[in-house]
Amino acid sequence: MLAPRCDRLLATDIVESALASARSRMERTPHPDVAFVHWALGDPWPDTTFDLIVLSEVCYYLDPSALPRVVDEATAHLTTDGVLVAAHWRHPVSDYPMTGDEVHETLSQQQALTRTARYEDLDLLLETFVPVGTTPESVATCEGLLD
Repeated sequence: MLAPRCDRLLATDIVESALASARSRMERTPHPDVAFVHWALGDPWPDTTFDLIVLSEVCYYLDPSALPRVVDEATAHLTTDGVLVAAHWRHPVSDYPMTGDEVHETLSQQQALTRTARYEDLDLLLETFVPVGTTPESVATCEGLLD
């Protein structure tokens, strides 16, 4: 669902079956520039920047001491007008070193990021961040719906 909104999309996962499933779904709605890469947070980043980085359901797998470095790396790979989206399950899972709430608390403390939006319910925490110094615009403004 994200691909049609992008000029280029890089989808990553550490589970090959997840990548295969995503590739299969894209075959039904081809997009000219979508790449699927076996990659994990903490691995070296590609030598490029992104205007959107989505960290969905991944950061609580990291050791808490590693998360600030990973967020610094993600921030370093955002364009100056880029957005980082983080979405995580909020309930404790015995196999996860952190909860989603702990992940988002760490994100909110990163000095290189400014939170621009937050959605919270009993199960999910979703936030958007931009690099410090960026003047955030509303989605309506960006889409030309407001003057």
